[in-house]
Amino acid sequence: MIPSPEGGQVVFGEMVEWSITPVLKTGVPRGTGGSNPSLSAKGFEKLADLSGFLSFLQKLQPLLIQRSETTRVRLLTYNLFFSAMRKLFLVIQFAICVAAALPAAAQVHAHMKLWDRKYRYPKVNSVEFRGDVPSLSMYDAIYGHGAMWENEWIGFRVYMDHRQSIDLYGKKAAQLELDSTNFYSSRELMSEGFGEDILFVGGSIGAGSFRGYETGVPTFVDPVRTRGQRVLSEGPDTAIVEVYACDWQYREHTIQFRQRFTALRGRRDVQVDVWLEGCPDTEVFCTGVQKLESEGEGYTDPRGLVASWGTNIPDKGNADLVERLGIGVCVDRRNVVGIREDELNYLCLVRPVGGHIRYYIAAASDMQQEGGFHSSCDWFQWVANYDWGAAPKE
Repeated sequence: MIPSPEGGQVVFGEMVEWSITPVLKTGVPRGTGGSNPSLSAKGFEKLADLSGFLSFLQKLQPLLIQRSETTRVRLLTYNLFFSAMRKLFLVIQFAICVAAALPAAAQVHAHMKLWDRKYRYPKVNSVEFRGDVPSLSMYDAIYGHGAMWENEWIGFRVYMDHRQSIDLYGKKAAQLELDSTNFYSSRELMSEGFGEDILFVGGSIGAGSFRGYETGVPTFVDPVRTRGQRVLSEGPDTAIVEVYACDWQYREHTIQFRQRFTALRGRRDVQVDVWLEGCPDTEVFCTGVQKLESEGEGYTDPRGLVASWGTNIPDKGNADLVERLGIGVCVDRRNVVGIREDELNYLCLVRPVGGHIRYYIAAASDMQQEGGFHSSCDWFQWVANYDWGAAPKE
């Protein structure tokens, strides 16, 4: 039997109660990059050693002066050597100071590009459509079908249509690459080490998409007067994408809907904030994770955790590209109403508090070569023990 996170359930088709087995937390979550000392710190330690060595050699100089003329010739050679070493010391010190002052490499990124016939795909900060524009027209107007953001391990996009679903992009190496591939990896790029789209969302809730919940069924944010997307921050330490809809007709309410995705440097999870102006806190909505097509397993915790693991074929035209992955969602306990399961999804029902809902999304791809997840057991344990929403570690 797979060891279970405390308080959770594992699902193989039907919901099966897990045995209560404590799971040890790790000091550094998998995929965070660890806690090795920085290059600059190591460099300064070496400089200190070199400085002490030069000081020791200089102290020998008075002793050498007392020697013979031959020794004085040697001393001249030593002085030239000391002078060269001092200059080298200063050069190394200057180089390390310059390196420490340079900005760190980007670890998160966000962008949105327009589709155009000349294949230039200009970047834009925001786009808005009327509510009566056909979904496919909105969807195809954006290159990659919606705004995108990524951390080092996983890429995300939110569809620019009535579904506003979250899709996933897996990576082999810890790097930023969506600005190059835009979710459209070719076999040539994949052979060079790039990742690819790893999820077929279809009509499911995808990876933490937000939905209404009526008569026991998830519903889209539709109809609306207008809907749009915007990139509020491109990185390098914080990437923020926002989705909004004006005058969403939900039950008998007219709601001003706004959803913000925030990716932080050094974090696998993405913070999701939803604001629902004009909606009472008694109304119920939902988020969650989709069930994977094959080898699917699920994990649920009534405190607001849902996760799935399995395989699927994102591109039905390339049936040989089978992707194995895990998805997880953690909801702020103040917003949790309950856990549900339907044909396509593991759902967490949510309710606003002061017009606000907060939850977190995380995902992992089996293709990740270092620090990745390769079994449902590892993934579900990580989901249950991860410090969701914590500040990034320095």
